[in-house]
Amino acid sequence: MFITQFTGNEKTVGTLSKALQNGTLSHALLITGEKGTGVNFFASLLACDIVNADSPEAVSRGENPLVSIVRGSGASGQIKVGDIRALNESRSYSSIAGAKRAFIIENCDNFNLSSANALLKNLEEPKDDITYILTANNVSSLPATVRSRCRVYTLAEPDVSQTRRYFEKMNADLEKVGEFSAVYRGNIGKIQNALNDAKRAELLRTAQKITDAAAKHDGYTVSKLLYPYVKDKPSLNMIFDDLGDIAALQMSERSVKMSEAVLKYRRILKTNVGTNIAVENFSIECTK
Repeated sequence: MFITQFTGNEKTVGTLSKALQNGTLSHALLITGEKGTGVNFFASLLACDIVNADSPEAVSRGENPLVSIVRGSGASGQIKVGDIRALNESRSYSSIAGAKRAFIIENCDNFNLSSANALLKNLEEPKDDITYILTANNVSSLPATVRSRCRVYTLAEPDVSQTRRYFEKMNADLEKVGEFSAVYRGNIGKIQNALNDAKRAELLRTAQKITDAAAKHDGYTVSKLLYPYVKDKPSLNMIFDDLGDIAALQMSERSVKMSEAVLKYRRILKTNVGTNIAVENFSIECTK
């Protein structure tokens, strides 16, 4: 089974493997986990096992006729109601020789009310040949009406030794793996992104410098480090993500203040408030 190749989460893998073997797999599954834990990759592995495919990569690329995938679009990643309706229409078609099918809907925390409602009826009236696999990083953002109709499985980060073995098999730079693991712990997705993207690694190092400056109550340096990204919101958001991860590792009053400031200004960055103003105010608040 492909899901047995997934790193860590032995209990979840064992439960789903047994359900697959016994033919007792739920018609609707919700795979959740924090960003970087591989919920979408896991969904592709599981879909492979359901339809007896031989390539998770081909499934992820949408090249297997027995697996349909819906992904969000645009900067917000919102899942459009039209895409769900198209999926619903394909549901009515019979598969070849009664073959099992899998419908993957990625990042369902980006549902809007219309797209969620469009899916509900089909979750309530399942077909024997179709398994729905939904994924989400923030399950609390998913409408309760959808969540309650799925069997929920939560993926956790693997431990340090499992993570190291994973990257050893990938022939990765273990020195860098150790550097990034110091912040991202066993979050393979985040570590992989930092390994593959020099800019992403630099954003993490910027967040570490900001943390050090904040501990010294040096708002000027915090502002100076953030200023190059005021016109690059995606990078700014990544820095804030990293600041949150770094603060979560520490047990101090300072880290609590940093976490609170990060949450506050992540929300502000989603509004029309000027980024320059947000950065300056954050620099003041996180260094008090």
